[in-house]
Amino acid sequence: PTRTSLPGTSATFSVPVVYRKLPNGLRVVISENHTAPVVTVEVMYRIGFRIEPRNRTGFAHLFEHLMFQGSEHVNKFEHVRIVNENGGTLNGSTRFDHTNYFELMPSNALELAMWLEADRMRSLKITPENLQNQKDVVSEEVRVNVLNQPYGAFEWLGLPQRANTNWFNAHNFYGDLADIQAATIEDVQKFFDTYYAPNNAVVVVVGDATPDEVVRRRHRVAPAAAAPRHRRAAAIGREEVQRVRQARAHAGARVRLSPARSDDARLLRAVAARSAARQRREREAVSGAHQGESDRLGGFGRLQLRPGQQLRLQRADALYVPRRLPSGSQGRRCAEGGRQGDYRGAGARHQRRRAAAGEGQLPIVVSRKPRGRLRPLRPARGAGALRRRPEPHQHDLDGARQRDDGGGSNRREKISGAGQSHVDRSSSGRRHEVKTLAVCLTALAIASSAAAQAERPAAGPERPFQLAPRVEKTLANGLRVIVTRQDIVPKVSVTLTVRSGYSSDPAILTGLAALTADIVQEGTKTRTSREIRRQFFGMGGSLSAAVSQDYSSLSARGLAEFAPQLIDLVADVAMNPTMPPDELAILKQQRLQNVAQQKASPQFLANREFRRALFGEHPYARTSETEASLRAIDRAKLEEFHREHYRPNNAFLLVVGAVDANAVLTAAEKAFGAWTRGDVPKPTYATPPSIEGRRVYFVQRPNSIQSSIALGNIAVKRSDPRWYELSLANAIYGGAFNSRIVRNIREEKGYTYSPGSILNGFADAGFYRFSADVRNEVTGATLSEVFKEIDKMREEGSEGAELQGAKQYLRGIFPIQTATQAGLSSVLNNVYVFGLPKDYPESYGAKIAAVTAAQVKSAAHTLLGSENSVIAIVGDYAKVKDQLGAFSHITFLDTDGKPISAPTSQP
Repeated sequence: PTRTSLPGTSATFSVPVVYRKLPNGLRVVISENHTAPVVTVEVMYRIGFRIEPRNRTGFAHLFEHLMFQGSEHVNKFEHVRIVNENGGTLNGSTRFDHTNYFELMPSNALELAMWLEADRMRSLKITPENLQNQKDVVSEEVRVNVLNQPYGAFEWLGLPQRANTNWFNAHNFYGDLADIQAATIEDVQKFFDTYYAPNNAVVVVVGDATPDEVVRRRHRVAPAAAAPRHRRAAAIGREEVQRVRQARAHAGARVRLSPARSDDARLLRAVAARSAARQRREREAVSGAHQGESDRLGGFGRLQLRPGQQLRLQRADALYVPRRLPSGSQGRRCAEGGRQGDYRGAGARHQRRRAAAGEGQLPIVVSRKPRGRLRPLRPARGAGALRRRPEPHQHDLDGARQRDDGGGSNRREKISGAGQSHVDRSSSGRRHEVKTLAVCLTALAIASSAAAQAERPAAGPERPFQLAPRVEKTLANGLRVIVTRQDIVPKVSVTLTVRSGYSSDPAILTGLAALTADIVQEGTKTRTSREIRRQFFGMGGSLSAAVSQDYSSLSARGLAEFAPQLIDLVADVAMNPTMPPDELAILKQQRLQNVAQQKASPQFLANREFRRALFGEHPYARTSETEASLRAIDRAKLEEFHREHYRPNNAFLLVVGAVDANAVLTAAEKAFGAWTRGDVPKPTYATPPSIEGRRVYFVQRPNSIQSSIALGNIAVKRSDPRWYELSLANAIYGGAFNSRIVRNIREEKGYTYSPGSILNGFADAGFYRFSADVRNEVTGATLSEVFKEIDKMREEGSEGAELQGAKQYLRGIFPIQTATQAGLSSVLNNVYVFGLPKDYPESYGAKIAAVTAAQVKSAAHTLLGSENSVIAIVGDYAKVKDQLGAFSHITFLDTDGKPISAPTSQP
């Protein structure tokens, strides 16, 4: 495509990133981003699954949980409370070679976030009670994410052992339950002293913070410490690589044993044979030899092997700077790793020559007597580039919850990086780098006294949050076009939303709207499916579809200079689909397989039966297609649905990005002007059934080791003006990580890993739902605590510090949600789908702040049903039967949702 002359193109895009290593060994990465008054503080420690000690499988992951249990000046779970009550969110994850922790906060709380991380870096405080509690929580996480999922054990308990021989790569990363329960306080202290030191960590600060503001703050960092005496994962040799390849071959074509994000895949890439020409291309791409770019680009990098020198493969992504290796015995490879892949002398030189010529595999080598430093990335000499990618997150504190489409109040979005980081080598960039480095060194290198660290810093004055004004125009055919500028990155989001979703499906054709949104992407009158994707890729973009209860959307994202072409492509897909029969057959087969997979998911089944019981014949009872509905859908029905619902007077186009509004309006007029209006059928809404008593719907899942619970009631529609007080009531009860029910059944009792509640609103109604996956033995106790907290909330409400903290939380995460183009598009999409006030994004914070304690108490009565509630449970009835004696109304269902008689105990 031809580039359009628009401001802020990708050719001029750069991200200011500076690196510094402090005298105590702490590495610091800073990048300014003033899109929103938000800042991210992340600390990464060089310890992960592959470095944890033997006989303590899963310990690295368990320790991640313990880091939230308190420090010298922060009590148990207070870290979470402080972050939430100051309008932020947080999380942590354990990966193959490192563990990370982050706070995403309003930028006026930057110093507070740094203080929290510094306090737990210098003085973690764990009691035997806290340790046992987190053992139970982690055990539940293993059950919900692995043991209670269909084939969930394969990735964690089957694949590593069969693909590797080296223990560090072959053991159970999540952890054997016996090993987890065997952990002691002494293990915790030793692990902390060994790995959680400043010279084994990286601090990353990204967001709305200027150097002058950093200087005015006294960021506390941990004092200097000796180099951690830790074991590094042993090298992988040819035999191990061969085992991975054999395992892949035996698994069959449909099982991807080594996906691109996996550790094995990176190792295979590192040892794969390379031609000399490919090596040259990689060297140029990494070093920027032809572009004058930084020597760190896009997360790729290499180490330079010099004659007679042997180095372990190090992480080379943009968050790491050179660090001194320990000397002496600590630099030697652990004997447990064996000697495979360890090359010395002439043999090493021979291997390097073969690798440089593309004749053989480049070995991953280990330092026996390391000296000096690992150098920054430089143009390669001799050995070819070794490519590494960052590992994927292995778990998410919010990830286990079943989500629903619609205007949910519990959405949390982490700001994504504004493109791939690099260092600006221009003269202005160097001046900025020198100034920022000097400022950061001054601010971050202050050695705080114990007294200073004991003083918790308060958040500063709130910073103004203002979105760019929106430009709107309604075309002659009724299509509304909305444009708003967000130009921190030279990209654009183009979303065409049709106000017809699952609710517009005929009852016997559930999934018709979703299949329509899929099939329109598979070819038009002028483009094949392959040509559509190739053109999107050529503009640095992609096309996707989403279907909710009340709408269907086509979303394209790409480089901003191609905005008119992206709009034209979206228009062609929406207006001129050919719906090829062969593509339809493939899509139907894929969806049939998805239905089968859903039946094996206890979380899906709990949500499905909860919605069916709650809404009855109302369209909002439909959560997914069925085998019968998919087989009944044919090309003629898809064409009819498209003809009736894909009309300009039933749609709007939302464009967010680094674009000129007038140019977008012109492109939209050109692309969509010929789209003809039509009469659009409206969905019919039946009245949901009334709920009398605590009614249990039990889905029998034999041999289930957990009970998946979904509990709740009907709520108001999304446009109801009471949404603000209802959102606050939900946040206090279960919608935030610091909420009452999370503190109760997770942090105090250890019943579950994944508790929480959501408030979802649609065009005609909404619902509130609590959900959790708990071990069988505490199913009844969990329900008892859930209703106890509901009754307490209904009777007492909330006031004082708790209410103020909930307000700050909701007001603080709203700018986070709108700080990315995708997040802002989602918020604005709800405004136009549900008819919210035009100033909703700008007035949200003020309206949350104005809610009174009396309104929250009233909202709790409206939202949190006690005596009249729907309860869906998926589990093994024989294992929990004795705990459900308090419930007189129990309906038993199979995994297809069909009624069955009460299950009997198995012999």
